[in-house]
Amino acid sequence: MIETQFVILTDEATDWRVAGLCQLDRLQLALREFAGTTGLLWERNTERPSDGRIISTRLFVHRKALGDFLAVAPDLRSNFASSWPELFEKFESTCPTGTRWHYLRSPNDIAPAEMEFLCRTAKAQDGVVSRFINRPLTRPITRLLLKFPITPTCWTLTIFVLPLLSAIFLVRGSYFSIVIGTAIYQLYSMLDGCDGEIARAKYLESKRGGRIDDFCDILGALLFVSALGVGLGGAYAVEGFALAALIAVNEWLLHLPQPGLPNDVSVAAYPRHRRLLETAGASPLRQKIAWMVLQATKRDVGILLFLLLALVGLSQWILHPWLLVTLTTLLLNLISRSRARD
Repeated sequence: MIETQFVILTDEATDWRVAGLCQLDRLQLALREFAGTTGLLWERNTERPSDGRIISTRLFVHRKALGDFLAVAPDLRSNFASSWPELFEKFESTCPTGTRWHYLRSPNDIAPAEMEFLCRTAKAQDGVVSRFINRPLTRPITRLLLKFPITPTCWTLTIFVLPLLSAIFLVRGSYFSIVIGTAIYQLYSMLDGCDGEIARAKYLESKRGGRIDDFCDILGALLFVSALGVGLGGAYAVEGFALAALIAVNEWLLHLPQPGLPNDVSVAAYPRHRRLLETAGASPLRQKIAWMVLQATKRDVGILLFLLLALVGLSQWILHPWLLVTLTTLLLNLISRSRARD
């Protein structure tokens, strides 16, 4: 059944801020999102309704979960046969238990609801390091940031000071300066996930924000390899600048329009990296091997590996695997484009 009208019951929970938004705003955004998935037009109406399905501002619902909630929750109607307190009581007593929504009985329920919500804001494209190390460490930071009126793009631009600082240490070339520079870059990689969590928590996703985030990531990588090459000196400086040029060309090709992939194959790949899977061909075994290679060469995995190499005094080996992966991806890009022209 497609609902055409909802009545939001409001009380003191209306102004409770959960994951960066007050409850009334979150419910209205959830309704707008739900309307978009069901083909309805969303329109806010403050006039007294004659009828409508009731929901309460004590309902904290995760992204894209309102439809699931409505499918299992009793259909309570505001036909005014009951008083508002009675409707509140009925909604509370019949609100089903779920993992993607919570009924907030008191402010004490806000913190656990926020943490569970943030645990579900990870992206399908996350690598193993992001999933099991980076995000668990940065979720408390995201939760703190959500208490302030900070936008995802603002955070993206704010933390870009870290790659700049990393480059300053890397060009010095000593063991400790390279370790510090690589550690700062690892910190940047971890904090870089917060902007996406803020966007998903506050319904602020945008193509413009994604493009800015991608641009900062690429520019940060160019700074890192160039500065490390200069710091190591000699042939490594040439390798660093050559790698920077190859990364720039490779990312430019990866960002060009490309054919789509089946969802079961591409769901774990960033759009700019799907050509690697596309080039693998239709064979399930080839797709599986390409998927494993993609997971092993994701940015979060690589940056942690670079930090470990720096710690054991093998910083000169940081550029080699990065160059190998970049050349491989570039080759796959060129093969894919050649196939597309045939």
